[in-house]
Amino acid sequence: MRPAIITSLNTANPDIITIYLDDERSFSVPVHYFSAIENLTIEERQRWILLDEQVFSFEDCDEVFHLQQILGFASTEIVPALEVV
Repeated sequence: MRPAIITSLNTANPDIITIYLDDERSFSVPVHYFSAIENLTIEERQRWILLDEQVFSFEDCDEVFHLQQILGFASTEIVPALEVV
């Protein structure tokens, strides 16, 4: 088993951030769970960066976000596990 890997983010929706994984799963999380993301403009959210396979941030943000942290706010019906066989 290996951990899921973030491949991209969609930040175009002002209320939701969608995270895409290398195994073709994706999930969306309301940004109001993350005040640091919610406080960014749509333009600032588009300047996201991957710091690691499971960690991302934004150029205009001092906070980093780990996939496990984000999954804590996502429905387990959408993303049943972090591990990929």
